[in-house]
Amino acid sequence: DESFTYAPVASDVVPAGTTYSWDLPVNDNVEGQTGVQDATSISQTLINKSNVAQTVVYTVTPKSGDCIGADFKVTVTVNPQPVITVTPADDICNSSTVDLKTTFSSNVSGSTFTYYTDEACTNATTVTTAKWDAAASNQLLDQTVTLYAKATAKGCVSEKASSTVIIKHKPLAPQVEDINTCASVISDVRGWESLVKNYESGAELTWYDGSAVVTPADFDMSVAMNKAYSVSQTQNGCEGDKSTVRVHIRPLPEAPMVTNLVVCEGVGTKAWRDLVTSRVDNGIKVWFSDIDGTAQIAEPITISYANPGERTAYVAIEMDGCLSEVVEVSSSVHPTPSFAEVIDESDETTTLKVNGVAPFTYLLDKNIREEFDGEVNLGILSIGNHPLTVSDEIGCKNDTVLRIEPIPLVPDKFFTPNGDGVNDLWTIKGLERYPETKIFLHDRYGKELAEFKGKDFNGWDGRYNGQDMPSTDYWYIIELRETGKRMVGHFLLRR
Repeated sequence: DESFTYAPVASDVVPAGTTYSWDLPVNDNVEGQTGVQDATSISQTLINKSNVAQTVVYTVTPKSGDCIGADFKVTVTVNPQPVITVTPADDICNSSTVDLKTTFSSNVSGSTFTYYTDEACTNATTVTTAKWDAAASNQLLDQTVTLYAKATAKGCVSEKASSTVIIKHKPLAPQVEDINTCASVISDVRGWESLVKNYESGAELTWYDGSAVVTPADFDMSVAMNKAYSVSQTQNGCEGDKSTVRVHIRPLPEAPMVTNLVVCEGVGTKAWRDLVTSRVDNGIKVWFSDIDGTAQIAEPITISYANPGERTAYVAIEMDGCLSEVVEVSSSVHPTPSFAEVIDESDETTTLKVNGVAPFTYLLDKNIREEFDGEVNLGILSIGNHPLTVSDEIGCKNDTVLRIEPIPLVPDKFFTPNGDGVNDLWTIKGLERYPETKIFLHDRYGKELAEFKGKDFNGWDGRYNGQDMPSTDYWYIIELRETGKRMVGHFLLRR
């Protein structure tokens, strides 16, 4: 679209006053071409509308006065002005580059390009590749790079054009929270996304198990696990670095095995730790003041067998910083059974009372009796010594000898066997204490009428060989085997 002027030069021999007529056929690819009549020169701006060179051929007829000279032709070649087409570059991530010169094209074959860094096209450059500026003050803002260009073809220069690309920032690795804790007692399900604490709004999280993209399953804080994933965030198609998320839920150690101590009062000691066995290697015994484990304490003082009583301690196992369930362990030092002899004067039975930890059993005269809870009636004991052993249920025992002192025997002075229910039998009071004693009955003439053993004697009914004996005095001889003594006396049978 440049103009041209055509006129005779000074060296030409042209009659004064010569004019020219410019005639031409129209070229539809060229604008601005017109014929000119009777002019001394021609000046036109021609525009090539195509992308190849066009020619405009003028037929020039000179005229001087009434004289018309010979025609001649003037050919004007009109080169096309390049027009730049820009194919926009796709946005790229900060790890990529794009050569912006590839986005420029010209409609004129053979065009050459000059590139500029400024809109005024004063700073020419040969660097046309757009890449991330790592020196920018804010590395979390997208960057924009613009390259300007002009095309030149056969001396014709295009209008400037620009090509812009957005270089998207690379998101930071997400801020994550690792979990390194003991398993909870109750189920507490959590999702992996809860461990990502900070990432860009609108970003998409991508999880990896190794190099594989995965969707991690929720995890239960009450179930031991040791797993690591990595996670990245992607913003506008650009993925950032990965962060490693580790979940180490340490298993709770098993509760310890305990052996409750039950011993008899005596000599010796036992440390509480010796009553507890860890089910896991390297388990540490930890002591508490209660079953809820609210307050940790030092190991309780050593158990002394000399101090009867019940004691309780609470213990758990610690392993890798995790505590097992708190369990109870107890010690029971049974006191030596102690007892007292009580004689009931009304029926002369012996009642044994025992202090200690019931139930008890006793061994009297080498005969085992039934259990009792602290008091038992031993019945009527014979005169003399009775070895006695009292034991509780774990074998704590005490030995003694019950001494039953002799008591007087009191034979009846008379009896009246008439069937009225009163004094119908001749008896001996106190005989129960003398089971081995022998009793002999005689009439007044010395005839033996009956012989009895103390444990079998329930009284004489005044009969001999099935016949009632007459009213008179009768004699008795009592041989006390328990004491070695002998009693002789008489009594009256009265009908």
